[in-house]
Amino acid sequence: MYGMARSPSPLRKAFPRHMLVLFLAVAGLGMSLVEAVTTHQRNLPQESVCDTEVPRNLLGMCRTYCESLDCDGSGLVNSAHRCETLLQNYVARSGGQLPPCLGIDSDGDDAPDNLDNCPAFYNPNQDDADSDGRGDGCDNCEFDPNFDQVDTDHDGLGDACDTGANPILSDVAILKGRRHSECSGLIQLCCADPPLCSCCCMPDQLTLHTSDIDLVTITARASSPLQPLLVNLRFLQPPEDLAPVGQVPRRVTFQMFDVGSEVIDTVLVDAQELPVVSGDQTAGDGIFTRSFYFVTPTQSSAFGCVQKQDVANRGATYTFYASPFDLDPSIPLIYDFLVQAVDSSGGLDTSAVFPLTIQRTSVVNTSVPLACGPPTGNGGCLSGSTGAEARP
Repeated sequence: MYGMARSPSPLRKAFPRHMLVLFLAVAGLGMSLVEAVTTHQRNLPQESVCDTEVPRNLLGMCRTYCESLDCDGSGLVNSAHRCETLLQNYVARSGGQLPPCLGIDSDGDDAPDNLDNCPAFYNPNQDDADSDGRGDGCDNCEFDPNFDQVDTDHDGLGDACDTGANPILSDVAILKGRRHSECSGLIQLCCADPPLCSCCCMPDQLTLHTSDIDLVTITARASSPLQPLLVNLRFLQPPEDLAPVGQVPRRVTFQMFDVGSEVIDTVLVDAQELPVVSGDQTAGDGIFTRSFYFVTPTQSSAFGCVQKQDVANRGATYTFYASPFDLDPSIPLIYDFLVQAVDSSGGLDTSAVFPLTIQRTSVVNTSVPLACGPPTGNGGCLSGSTGAEARP
């Protein structure tokens, strides 16, 4: 019955484990032989320090000590007595040998994991300012004792030192649109005054510029009783799974704003300062926004034409982010975006990760020659932009 200690089943005493599985299969009790063996194999640890270093008769005890109860690390709640009992039995049966996990030093600070107050953080001095048994490098309340390290709101700050006034993020959304732009530029080569130039009657060059770029917009509702409140968009460049060997991804951060159409910056295009906005719709509504063009490497610039058209159509443009990495064009560019809100006390809230596929930027420049205009009579000729038709 449940809740009562049971002695080993006579059936289990009479049969070894593998024979018991066979018996149950033949008898039709619950599962086939294949299902039973497969289930048993599926539940075995895939990588275990016990598998290669421990005799077969100690394997189960080793796995219980090193893995199930994690006795070499912090251990599970209320498992200290079981860990100590297991250790004594293991040492007795092994002729004085310790479980192999007790000799592991994961962080290389010369303190074995079972004695290290931060097993995964290099801290050879083992500093513990609040004497709670957790080293300063991995203590989520460095100056307030908290043996259990409980962090109810999962903000990286333990309950013992968390004021509870953390910012709150909600309604995080990510949108992407493809922005097509067309513009042209004229390079005047026809020379009307030969003494002041070296070229004479060479065709003007009309350049037609077309581009297609992803415009990314992130929005998030954020609030906090403590001000100021800083809301940031973050992602890694290049994506972690696409980083070249030896290349450490760099964290890119864009501040998000709740300022409506207020100008947040300016950009210089053709010696003219153009206003930059965040993309936010309504100031002070608690919704923070950032819109930006995500530009992948191209042979020609995709900046000026798009920005001038934005200003002409909407009165302002958006930030450009130019990726510095020319990654394999056959591989999809999937970036993981997240939003983080931080208040004046250091309290924070972080959103889930939002994966987004970025389409590579396309820029096409086409040059068309324009025949020069009529001769000026002094060896020069008028510009082709005065009405002469384009030459094929």
